[in-house]
Amino acid sequence: MVGEKRTERGPLASADELSRLIGGIYDCVNAPDGWVDVLDRASIYVGGHCGHFLIFDRNQLPVLSIVGGADPASATAYDAHYAAHDPRLAGFFARENQVTACHDIVDAESFSRSELVNDFLIPWDARWCLAGTFAMADGMSGLWAAMRGSRHGAFTDPERARLNLLLPHIRRAVDLRSHLGFAADHARSLEGVLEVLAMPAFLLDHAGRLLHLNEAADTALAAGGGLVLRAGELTARAATQTAAIADAIRLASAPTPLDGHSRTEEVALGTPPGTAGRLLFYRLPGHARMLALWARAEVHAAPPAALLRARWGLTAGEAALCLALVAGARLAEIAKRNAVSTETLRTQLKSVFAKTGTHRQSDLIRLLHTQSAAPLRL
Repeated sequence: MVGEKRTERGPLASADELSRLIGGIYDCVNAPDGWVDVLDRASIYVGGHCGHFLIFDRNQLPVLSIVGGADPASATAYDAHYAAHDPRLAGFFARENQVTACHDIVDAESFSRSELVNDFLIPWDARWCLAGTFAMADGMSGLWAAMRGSRHGAFTDPERARLNLLLPHIRRAVDLRSHLGFAADHARSLEGVLEVLAMPAFLLDHAGRLLHLNEAADTALAAGGGLVLRAGELTARAATQTAAIADAIRLASAPTPLDGHSRTEEVALGTPPGTAGRLLFYRLPGHARMLALWARAEVHAAPPAALLRARWGLTAGEAALCLALVAGARLAEIAKRNAVSTETLRTQLKSVFAKTGTHRQSDLIRLLHTQSAAPLRL
């Protein structure tokens, strides 16, 4: 649950404005892109300056994360690391269908010294939180939160009462949306996450048919190796390994008492086996039944441009420059190829250094290789 510094605005004042806000909540049933604006307005209404709307699966892993009035990068950082270590979540979910302030459920002294507060919430100006939770179908649950910075102090009882007015409408709208297409929203959200992975990733249905592959997977298949896509199905160049992939898919899609993102099987690729890496299978809930990751032996492949842009906020031009440098090109060659001056590229490179915290091209290239080889945690 995260935010960023922004201009302060007063809360909504009139009954008409409250009515329009509730109407906006129900508009999101058919137009889910409106959640960002509604989060922004609802946060202001309860005295916050940004909002965070999360949907968790039955294992308390975030499957949908939307921020209003904040930089989306803050939500990405929270989902990737801090959600798993946030001591407030258990307290919030223990009070289902209630509105709870963070100071009601954590020890103030120890929480104020935590990594979450000092390395994340304070820098994002989101020290104080007011949240309401609710149950959904299929064991999922929702959390709607408003945040504000340290200087404003903890949320008050009147502000708690305001979120209590909104929470039943939020819950009903989410229930309606879940019937109309939350599964499709979830799949699109997962596809977006896969696009910023440096590791080749394949989203498969229960029969092993390809639903989505990320940029890294498309590039890896085009370069050749131990894995081939035939008629929408993953196969290996060796027949025995193709049979092993089929067996792994069958086991990954079989009914199991274990829920969530669990590792199931792996298949060694190449001749000898393992020289082209390993195909790792993970069980997923919903229509996209499994995720296959290709952990290749060559770890120095260039990371996808989408990863560079998401990780450091690079522009498209800066990401393209990074990839050209990783490929071994010199600034003069890149300038000639793209019909730009070397001075323009040097300016871009200085910006890249500042965003990535590096100071030399060798340090930058080493960092990019590290990102490409980084493992995925599930």
